[in-house]
Amino acid sequence: MTEPKLADSMLNLSRALLRLREALEVPSDQALAVDGTIQRFEFVIELCWKTLKRVLAFEGIDTTTPREAVVQAFAVGLIDNETAWLDMLRDRNRDGIPGALGPQRNAVCRCGSGRCSQSCCSRSLSSRRTWPASA
Repeated sequence: MTEPKLADSMLNLSRALLRLREALEVPSDQALAVDGTIQRFEFVIELCWKTLKRVLAFEGIDTTTPREAVVQAFAVGLIDNETAWLDMLRDRNRDGIPGALGPQRNAVCRCGSGRCSQSCCSRSLSSRRTWPASA
């Protein structure tokens, strides 16, 4: 794993979080907007766990699944709320009903608000000594 790949992962994650926040500003009474917001949430969660996996690999810890990456990231202090992260992974894997957010809406808001994804991923990862500076 190279430092430029890690920096690229963080940059891509930051961009995806911005796009999710934009989607959350669109009124939820529009079915297409809801579907798009769910897609952006799923994409952010995917980038989050893959970024965690890259950081862990950079530090010599190999993981293969999203759950394993979250558990290991919590164990080494990369994230501070393992339960919230596991909840978001579970929510990402749920089959959503088109046009209705239900439980996904809570997960999307939790993620898009930055309470977990940005604070745990962006701030925790960028503050670590082994983390390369973003380009």
